[in-house]
Amino acid sequence: MKDYFTIARFTYPGELAIVKSLLEANGVAYFVRDELTVQVHNFYSNAIGGIKLEVPQKQFELAQKIIIENGFENHISIDFDSENEENSKKSIFKIIKIGVLFLVVATFVFLITVIWDIFG
Repeated sequence: MKDYFTIARFTYPGELAIVKSLLEANGVAYFVRDELTVQVHNFYSNAIGGIKLEVPQKQFELAQKIIIENGFENHISIDFDSENEENSKKSIFKIIKIGVLFLVVATFVFLITVIWDIFG
């Protein structure tokens, strides 16, 4: 998907479904990222940047025109920098790892305290 670029982001899968059908009807190829994640964990939508709709560079203008003409212009999110998106995903996973590490350490300290109270 090297020549595909993010053209729109959606919070809800229902909105995306309409746009996908419009693009299909007009022969525009597309690729969707994070749709299943949002369907399973809908509260993650904002945290991961929503559901991303990507189209090939050669069909970008046509797709943009279709999206705007059908009233979804507020979802337009032109993103030619997919490396920046990858960096933000790495940052989110780093924060999650730190949180898990904190929980493990806190649990360990709690267990040591309980054991100390029982046997100390």
